[in-house]
Amino acid sequence: MFTATSTAATHTDRAHSLHGALHLLSTAHPHLESHPQHAPHAEPAAQLIEPDPLKARYEIDANLPRELRHEARDMDWGLFIATYAPEPTLKVTLTACKQKDWMKSEYSFDVYASPKASASQNFHETIEATGPVRAISQLLDRHRRYVEILAFHQIEIFEATATCLKVGHSERDLRKAWVIGFGGTPEASAAAAMSAGAQRIHGNL
Repeated sequence: MFTATSTAATHTDRAHSLHGALHLLSTAHPHLESHPQHAPHAEPAAQLIEPDPLKARYEIDANLPRELRHEARDMDWGLFIATYAPEPTLKVTLTACKQKDWMKSEYSFDVYASPKASASQNFHETIEATGPVRAISQLLDRHRRYVEILAFHQIEIFEATATCLKVGHSERDLRKAWVIGFGGTPEASAAAAMSAGAQRIHGNL
């Protein structure tokens, strides 16, 4: 009987001693204490900026030509238009086309000239050519604003067309520039782009 009591007492003492040791251990080393776990806060995802101004503006799948896209990367729309679609001082607008024979057509244009040092003029001209782009080139050459087309791309934007051109002029120190023009038809957008190209290469009238 005495032995059983002694054994029970011994177990009780050991339990108290172990409890005390654990208490002292947790007190002496606060970093071992248990703390509630919290899920890490998710950082907000960075907003992606579309580097292609045309794609960002119209939310279309098509891209600008690679070289132009690289030049215009991260431009806002206003800067993009001011750079690549400047208001021309000689604006050519295609108004009509009439088939002349199996090879040539007659193209009619409204031409608006707005020189910086004289009064503006608006007149009508016709050109016979094998295609609209050739006709526009001949018309610009007639006004001493000829440009060479080094690259030609057209992009459909809903029911309109954007024409992207890389233009140059060998007599202008090989000056080169990208431009863009918009129109309700491929021919109209080409005329707008070539007018902008002449503006970038030759400057003001």
